[in-house]
Amino acid sequence: MKPVLGLKTNISETTCMKINGASIFLLKALKSRKVRLIIDFGIITLIGLAIFRNFLFSSCWPAGGDVLGWISRAYLFGHDFRWAYTWRPHSFGFPENIYIVDLFYMILHFFLGDPVFLIKLVMFLSFIFAGFSAYIFAFKYTRNNLASLSAALVYTLNQWVASQLTEAHLAILISYAAFPIIFLLFDHALENGKIRHSLLFSIGSAFLITGFHPECTVIYGILFMLFVAVYLFYPSEVEPFSARLKRASKVIAASFVTAFFLASFFTFPFILNVNAPYFSPSYHYFLEETYGLSYRNLVDAISLRAIENWGYINVVGDVYYGLALPNFPIYALLCFISILAMIIALIFRRDRYTAFFTIATFVSWIIAMGPYSFFWGFFVWGWNNIPYFAVFRAVSRWIIIAAFSYTYFISILVNMLTSYLKQEKNGFKSSLSPKAKIFERKIKNKPNRLRNPICTSSFSVADFKEVMRVSCVFLIVAIFLSGFISCAFLFGQGLQVYALPQKYLEPYHRIAEDTEDFKVVTVNSPETWISGAQSDFAYAGMLTDVGWWHDIGHDSPFLHDKPTLQNGGWDFSCRMFVDFLRFYVARQTLTDEMTKLLGLFGYKYIVIPCYVNGEERSFFLNQKGTEIVYNSSGSLILKNKYYFPRFFTAENYSTVVGGLKSLLSLMKIESFSFEENALIFADKNCNLLEKSQSIVFADGSLIDLIMLSMKNSLIKASDYGFKSLNTSKYWVSLPSWGTAGRFVYWGNTLTTYGKNVVKIPFYVERDGEYSIWIHLGFAPNRGKLTITVDDLFYTEVRPQTKFWSELRWVNLTCLNLKEGVHTITLKNDGTGFNDIDSIAVIETSKFQEQKMKILEKIENSKAYILYLLEAETNFLENPDSIWNFEQPSYSDYLINSEGTGNNIAPLGNVSASTESDMLLAENAVDEDLTTRWASMKGMPQWIQIEWKEKQKIRGVKINFEWAYAKEYSIQI
Repeated sequence: MKPVLGLKTNISETTCMKINGASIFLLKALKSRKVRLIIDFGIITLIGLAIFRNFLFSSCWPAGGDVLGWISRAYLFGHDFRWAYTWRPHSFGFPENIYIVDLFYMILHFFLGDPVFLIKLVMFLSFIFAGFSAYIFAFKYTRNNLASLSAALVYTLNQWVASQLTEAHLAILISYAAFPIIFLLFDHALENGKIRHSLLFSIGSAFLITGFHPECTVIYGILFMLFVAVYLFYPSEVEPFSARLKRASKVIAASFVTAFFLASFFTFPFILNVNAPYFSPSYHYFLEETYGLSYRNLVDAISLRAIENWGYINVVGDVYYGLALPNFPIYALLCFISILAMIIALIFRRDRYTAFFTIATFVSWIIAMGPYSFFWGFFVWGWNNIPYFAVFRAVSRWIIIAAFSYTYFISILVNMLTSYLKQEKNGFKSSLSPKAKIFERKIKNKPNRLRNPICTSSFSVADFKEVMRVSCVFLIVAIFLSGFISCAFLFGQGLQVYALPQKYLEPYHRIAEDTEDFKVVTVNSPETWISGAQSDFAYAGMLTDVGWWHDIGHDSPFLHDKPTLQNGGWDFSCRMFVDFLRFYVARQTLTDEMTKLLGLFGYKYIVIPCYVNGEERSFFLNQKGTEIVYNSSGSLILKNKYYFPRFFTAENYSTVVGGLKSLLSLMKIESFSFEENALIFADKNCNLLEKSQSIVFADGSLIDLIMLSMKNSLIKASDYGFKSLNTSKYWVSLPSWGTAGRFVYWGNTLTTYGKNVVKIPFYVERDGEYSIWIHLGFAPNRGKLTITVDDLFYTEVRPQTKFWSELRWVNLTCLNLKEGVHTITLKNDGTGFNDIDSIAVIETSKFQEQKMKILEKIENSKAYILYLLEAETNFLENPDSIWNFEQPSYSDYLINSEGTGNNIAPLGNVSASTESDMLLAENAVDEDLTTRWASMKGMPQWIQIEWKEKQKIRGVKINFEWAYAKEYSIQI
């Protein structure tokens, strides 16, 4: 037995030695930075897997506000190298800049084939790469793995990032993930000034330009400029200012030139103005749109709280409250940690990096609060005056600067805390600034009674150190746990997926069977999803079990490889045309032949999905020229018999002097064929007048042709409008007249309802007599408009009418003006609206000369003149004004109506089929709008007027109080 016992003892000792050796090996391995790097990257990856588990391990569609918009891009990358095209076929088509990320999508799509999984994978990789890049960034400044991991968690596990995930803002996530690496490249290039490092940064800059979300490009570009400014002007004992300036100039010049050529596929078209319309200086959002997308208080901004709320409203409710662990004071904790980290860095690490990140953080907080910040006045001013600033509708996105700065501050804080806990004197001192080290030595050299005044009490130095140790541990734990607490929803339920019903997809698979070249109208109305909403057939959103999503029809091209109408695309003219159809024609059911217009632009099919059951469904079902070719599960496909291929020739063209509403009038003329007569609107091109087959005057006149021939000399009044919807507080720029199809030169008008003043400067090149005109809106509910020109002219106009709305030119005066800058002042009295489209200050002789040229063109042309009159125009009561805005006839052409005609109804004998409740037939013609005729119930009913003598009838106007009849006809 003894040998056996000895054997067991030897085995036990050997095992212990092996375990001990393994432990020592593991401890040494853990101290290895490479091993720690692998472990920490593994932790970040595991966190990503926990959040994206539903995405990666489910075949369902990812949920999130914009995710379908990204999935639908796959059809661009599937074939024909469309990712490299500078033209996007959506809606009516528009130019688009080439982005380098499209190349990566194309490559991934080539290998994966599934656009749904592709987007899931890219979102996951973006998230974990954000953690990796933040880790590397923090490690550069601390050389501490734990500090770097804490920075990575703060950078990725905050509510702002969570809201970008729930909204599926993929371009922003990619930008957010890549920027820390690009910043390191720039910092490294500035540190040593070597060309190879500048070239590396130029590669990063090219990606920043061509791969980032445009808003992120601007934000991070401004951050780089701030970094250069701090680098140059922050005092340095090592390098003089001249040396820093020389190095920075060298790095920036080399990087900029190289990046410009690396991104030439983007930069050259940009310089040549071949850009997407959203790069236009006139593209903007309204100030009021920022109210719900800005931080309302400083605590929310500091804690990076989520406010973009759309994609998860049915599972989270409001992300502002629903993402964090309930009943935990997480936002107070986050504020405390962030402020403490900044203060510690300012005290113990006072260098240019700390100065830069501190300034950047404050700038980020201020801008991200938008109109709620302490500097709201400057924000409002900047919204209207700083170019491109008004595109930042989601102002809270500027908080990405603060999120980036936090990675620096948190890493410095955790580095100092861990150094203190290790009691490594050199390690701790290395994290202190020189002044802090001197202060520490002075404290240690003081007498004991001064250095430790609490030694005589029951609370000893050891107790104090223990409290400090526990506090440091607690703070480190709080930093690591704060992200998990603030994003508790993501860990509890993960990013959500959605099982899209097959019946939603089937109509689009059916369309894919047609191989012709055509476009598709997909119908979706907000009244389907929002109680009380007005009808709109091109609404972009749909409500799922998770939250808002892009409408599947709106983004269906990846299913059938055909462009869809959407909202008109990014082109302003096309957007206004579709707005006219959506918000004016369809909403008011003004025509049953809209298919004629759509067919001209290649729209062959109209898809009415099963979930659309409101007014828009009946509107399209009642359109002429449609045939139901698919009917399943409540979904319909209508084929448009008026469809024309994308390319077809028209024998003639007509010049239209008027707005989009003229299309409705022309459709009522049976002999007028759209496919045989191309329409050239005069506000787009008035130089083709002489060869026109016809000249169509709708709500325009000869004076409009004269003014349009000098359009470059006109003042665009809407340029002086504030970018707001508040017509009571400002003169604003609004598209309401264009949406109603009226004739506006620039799309928007300068509009106000309140008691407001706007000053519009203009320049005259030489002394002379100038005619001053104003293109003014005439309509009901008008205010009194006071117009002054310098101190030379003053007048008042109230463009009030009773039954109609139209923009007309008013000749205000002729003035002798000196060369130089002058000012027109417009003041509304606040009793009603006023709308100004254009202002003309033209030399009187030049105006007369241009008028004769236009008349000569009309006389020399073989065009016939078609003047479209609305019936109510003939019964117009002229506005109470001294200004004559109606134009007389010219030569032998009936350019405009002369007078409004007389009401001849009271001169005849009236009779009716029946009368009801003393509402006699005579009441219909007594010229009193407070009296009326009513018939008995039942159909048909009629009312008749007879005259003893023949009458010339120019038009008929009928005022209904309430019409139960579905149809009526007028017989003469």
